[in-house]
Amino acid sequence: MALFYDNQVQSDTSEVDFQMVERVYAIRFSNFTEAHWKRLDVTYQSLPEFVDYGNCDIPFWFGTEDSPLFLSASVEPSGLLVHGRLSAEQWLAWDTKFREHLPEFPTFEV
Repeated sequence: MALFYDNQVQSDTSEVDFQMVERVYAIRFSNFTEAHWKRLDVTYQSLPEFVDYGNCDIPFWFGTEDSPLFLSASVEPSGLLVHGRLSAEQWLAWDTKFREHLPEFPTFEV
């Protein structure tokens, strides 16, 4: 079992240097305490290329949705949905760092 899964996304085949990503981390937000929410904010800001919170308090990395490269996260019933467009190296660095923090939060296996 895993603590995340990837949704299938359509990539622009003309852009070989960048990829679309959409991953759901199986975080159990229904078990979050105020301390968990604060820890998640600290985690967001510690991840590579944190930009800021955009509309609706959605965190962005590498740029915003209007930028050529971006990554954002949203809290969903299925877990933390992360999606964006970035290089494979950027995605690997961000994902590796985020997964280091997963044990700090209530999760479930998928």
